[in-house]
Formats: sequence, structure tokens, C-alpha cells
Amino acid sequence: MFAIAGSRIGDFGSDRWGIFRMLMVSLLFHAAALIVFPWAATTFIGAIMILAIWIGFATMTTPVQQYYLISLSPESSGLALGMNNSIFQLGMAVGAATGGWIVQQTSVMDLGFYGAMSIMLGVGSVLNSFAIKKQPKTTRG
Repeated sequence: MFAIAGSRIGDFGSDRWGIFRMLMVSLLFHAAALIVFPWAATTFIGAIMILAIWIGFATMTTPVQQYYLISLSPESSGLALGMNNSIFQLGMAVGAATGGWIVQQTSVMDLGFYGAMSIMLGVGSVLNSFAIKKQPKTTRG
């Protein structure tokens, strides 16, 4: 239910408030939910609430990111979305392996912090992508 709500809000929000704003909101709140997860999950109700928030913001990113990729290259949108899905799957596999390694090296309680740090890499990628997009295109002579 919260995954569907997050996806719908991301779709609606990208049209209403813009791609950049929605990407930043979804990623920053996703990271914040992961950071507070160990403290919020000390009770069953707290765990359910933070999971709902986390899932909502995590799934909010997907339609916004797809819309952004299509807007960058409408003529090759199929290729862009296919590559995005492949990288998404690879990212989940790398994240699962990294999460297992983190738990083995430290504690399950540290997963939220490291997960939030990986999301901050995504924030940096968004900032970089929009900075590049704003640069004027040069012509070769």
C-alpha cells in the first residue's frame, strides 16, 4: 500500500513540483528514514511506521527517475529505461552483498547508517546530473 502511494506521489509530484525537487525530497527522506530506523524500530508500532515511511519514499524515486531519463533522451527512452532497470537490479544485488558484509563486520544496527550514506551518493549524482544539464552546450568548429 505504501509502495503504491509513494509511486503515485512521485508521479504526480514530478509533474506538479518538478523532477529535481521530487528526486531530492524522495532521496533525502529515504535516507532520513534509514538513519532513524534503529531507534524507531524499538517497538512494533515504531517499526511498522518507519517501514511505511521508508517504503513510501523509496518507491517515490522510481517514477521520477524514469520521467527524468525519458526527458533527457525521448528518442531513446526504451534503451534508457531498459538500462535503468538493469542498473537498478545490479544495485540491489550489490546492496544486498554490501549489507551482508556490513552486518558481518559490524552490526545489523549499522545498516541504516550505511544505507543512508549510499543514498547520499544518489543525492550527489542528482546534483551532478542537474548541474551538467544546466551547462551550455558547446559547438565544435
